[in-house]
Amino acid sequence: MTVHAYVDYSEETGKYHGVRLGYAGAREEEHARWASGQPIRDWYLMMRFTRKRGDVLMLSSSLTHFLFDTTGYRTVERPDGEFIVWDERDGTPSPRDADWTNGIVNGWDTDKVGSDGWANSWFKGTRHVWRCADMRWGMYWQTADLIDGSFQNHQPVRTQEQAFSRN
Repeated sequence: MTVHAYVDYSEETGKYHGVRLGYAGAREEEHARWASGQPIRDWYLMMRFTRKRGDVLMLSSSLTHFLFDTTGYRTVERPDGEFIVWDERDGTPSPRDADWTNGIVNGWDTDKVGSDGWANSWFKGTRHVWRCADMRWGMYWQTADLIDGSFQNHQPVRTQEQAFSRN
């Protein structure tokens, strides 16, 4: 199926409302919508949705307008499509936006998103990475390899960058 992707936002205020898909040729008919208030997350989840279904995705000009009219966002091209990420030239992102941007830019994927808007875990091939909290360590990252249906080769690290670059 051919679908169009739209970014819904107010051009006057720059306020973001969500991402939606519409059927090609039927602009008013909405197919699916993501409206968490997080453009990076919503766009990523829309891209995963269309990829899993095998849809042909057409990007509307609203993406370009959104990127020009609001600060903090840009796109990156991956083999599986164009994704919204944080634009570091516009300042320091929130920790959650940094998490999403790092995962997307480094080619990782996620299937699970918590109600708090954080990705519960990231994966690339058989390597999986997730955030953990501990009374002694505080926040840290755990990595492991999914082998024969179970996680093996566990290793804790301090930062997401260390987790993503673990050999």
